[in-house]
Amino acid sequence: NPVGLSENATLATAIHEIGHLLRLWHEHARHDRENYVEFLSENTEPNFYSQFAPIIGLPDPPVSYDIQSIMHYPDNMFARAPGLKTLLPLHADEILVNEDISALDVEKVVKLYTGTSPALYS
Repeated sequence: NPVGLSENATLATAIHEIGHLLRLWHEHARHDRENYVEFLSENTEPNFYSQFAPIIGLPDPPVSYDIQSIMHYPDNMFARAPGLKTLLPLHADEILVNEDISALDVEKVVKLYTGTSPALYS
């Protein structure tokens, strides 16, 4: 499957897109995300609301919520204006800057491809 990237795509964006090829979903689309982040729809470009919608019907993920996942959007993704946040971590000590694969990203892929987890992300 081809991966479409813009000329100014970052390494993190490329890794994120490869995550999709590995059958990983957006971390912030998990059904339990409300326990970890708040979606600020009022700060989000309306055309992109669907990018933040929780995916209903998936089994429980094989690992805990990973706010540092490369598959998690940063806190300003698709903001209406510079400086606005679209995702707000509920724990003050957490930040949404995901530039690399996290340990839990690796664990998800290992569980998915070794058969130790159901195909949650297909």
